[in-house]
Amino acid sequence: MVTDRFRFWEGVNPNALRLMVTTMILSILMMGIAAVTRTLFILRLDLGTEFFGVYNAFAAFGYTGMAIPAGLLGRRFGLKPTMVFGVVTFIVGYLIGPLVEYTPHTLWVPWSLASQFIRRRGTRSCPSMPRRPSWPPRARTTVPRPTAC
Repeated sequence: MVTDRFRFWEGVNPNALRLMVTTMILSILMMGIAAVTRTLFILRLDLGTEFFGVYNAFAAFGYTGMAIPAGLLGRRFGLKPTMVFGVVTFIVGYLIGPLVEYTPHTLWVPWSLASQFIRRRGTRSCPSMPRRPSWPPRARTTVPRPTAC
């Protein structure tokens, strides 16, 4: 009975399995543990609860603002280099966030907002769709080219 459930996974493409496992791990880390720790970190900095709304809004601005540039980067340089760029940007955003404590107190707010903005821009730079999706199928039409006289 249990082995029948595991046999289902034998027919699944290994790349699809890797994508599912990676997505699951990143979802737990980014939307679970990291969300709680970022909230506690901002509250520990004593920036106030009203700042937390602005902090989260900058994440949304960063994510939304990178949607079209991420697609253009993916089309220009390919999927893999764009994803590597996104992961590096994401890591940089996460690494510079805690460094806010080592800056002067007057820079805490802009530093926190910049780290959140950069982190979410990196998240958006990882396109999740292939370059040319196979669905819906595109109608192939040929357009006659003008001939030189």
